[in-house]
Amino acid sequence: MGLAGETKGIHLNWRFLSTIAAAAVIGATATWGLVVILSEIAQQQGDADV
Repeated sequence: MGLAGETKGIHLNWRFLSTIAAAAVIGATATWGLVVILSEIAQQQGDADV
């Protein structure tokens, strides 16, 4: 019984960690995408000024 309880706890913890990891990857990708888009816009505005 104790072993089954521990396995269940590890499974839930793994699910929790993988959810956090997925959220971190999505957040990092979104942030990177935003930075790239903003730098592209800044470049285009810079080109327009010249």
